[in-house]
Amino acid sequence: MPVTVYDQFGNLAAIPPGALSVVLTQGSADFAATIVQDADGNYFAQATLEQAGVPVTVNAQINGQTLPGSGFALETTVGAPSAEASVPTGTGTSGQPSPAGTTQSISIAPTDAFGNPIPNAPGYSVTVSFVPPDMPPVTVTAPDPVTGLYTVDYDPTVAGTYTMVVTVTDPQGNSVPTEYPLVVQPGALSAAASRPVAGGVSGVRSSGPIAAGSPAVVR
Repeated sequence: MPVTVYDQFGNLAAIPPGALSVVLTQGSADFAATIVQDADGNYFAQATLEQAGVPVTVNAQINGQTLPGSGFALETTVGAPSAEASVPTGTGTSGQPSPAGTTQSISIAPTDAFGNPIPNAPGYSVTVSFVPPDMPPVTVTAPDPVTGLYTVDYDPTVAGTYTMVVTVTDPQGNSVPTEYPLVVQPGALSAAASRPVAGGVSGVRSSGPIAAGSPAVVR
């Protein structure tokens, strides 16, 4: 934000060190701007505002006296989508063991570098994969048209230990894979899925008659 200072007669004036101060107020927070001077003698007030959608009021003073025109408002908007700042959440990221067939959920909300949500982020994508790739393919639900939220619901049925990889790619082409441990335990016993197998002598499976006196084993 450029700042031009004049003397009482309208002449451009140099600013003594520390004489000019600019404070930006956003909500209940105040941010003191840094005053810099370029090679041409122009002064600029610089500050980094991280919260989008909250109006900012700018107040400038010289030697403690408020400048005319101070108190004007600035509008802050979201920045570019950031893959680094978009963090997956949900039960699928907990890393806790769960029985086979337990639904796991993941949600990813596109944000800018400061965590401000972006309802509509063209060129943003989310993929989910597993290592080893024994799991069925996982479908990532298209982003919600209002919130921009990506969701994943899946039911792992193959017991074992896996690594789930959630990859977020932003419109700038930055891809950030995040790994989560996935431990799938055997589920509840199922009579419908179990099959008895008759075994004869020495555990040899047989569908024929078993000699009298031989042990009969059903597995």
